Amino acid sequence: MQSSVKSSKKLSMITSQSNNNNNNNNNNITVENVPVFAFPTTLSFIENDKSSYKQILTIYNTYDFTVRFKVLSNCPSNYVLSDSEGLIKTKCRVDILIRFNDEKPLQDLHNNKFRIQLYEHGVDKIIGKRDIKVAVESGSTADNSDNRNSINDNSQSFMQRHGSNNINDSQDSGINVIVVLLAIICIAILLLPLPEEKAGNVPTFLHVPVTYKLIASFLLGMVTLAVLRN
Repeated sequence: MQSSVKSSKKLSMITSQSNNNNNNNNNNITVENVPVFAFPTTLSFIENDKSSYKQILTIYNTYDFTVRFKVLSNCPSNYVLSDSEGLIKTKCRVDILIRFNDEKPLQDLHNNKFRIQLYEHGVDKIIGKRDIKVAVESGSTADNSDNRNSINDNSQSFMQRHGSNNINDSQDSGINVIVVLLAIICIAILLLPLPEEKAGNVPTFLHVPVTYKLIASFLLGMVTLAVLRN
């Protein structure tokens, strides 16, 4: 990948087939300095705690366009990834499960690292990259639980600062559509004739009893109150 990295430590794709395809195109790829947002910044594997052998790496797309990501490693045989590349829609994120291959000694993880590369969707051009370090820690799950909780809190805080407003706006829009549809249905029920009424242009099965009209009237009132409060 970069000439300053020794051949034994070259970053290679977790998927070997993708690696071969990318090697043919490396000379045509240019790099831009777009920030890559990911959590955590360091993957910590804990000795004598196999529950830590599975880590979640989250990549965020805070931009207004879809990006394509690739995850590389200088020691790909040490890990198994749920996804080594894919697309991230605007204002969304992707969680990648990284599992350590416990057939190898945990000490082999020293000096390991991952690299995240971002591409603009449909363009074979790296727009940003970021390295994620790998650390080996001693202790138990209890000793490191605070650190994991801190990472989760930082991740949630990041999303609140970058893009949560857009997600909330989308949710509000969905709720508004439901409210409008419910109001339309209630009004339609109130306009339908009663069973004892004669309406030649309305089929018999659309004649609504008084009970249904009362329920529709109640729901319409509740919807109106909810809209006025907002």
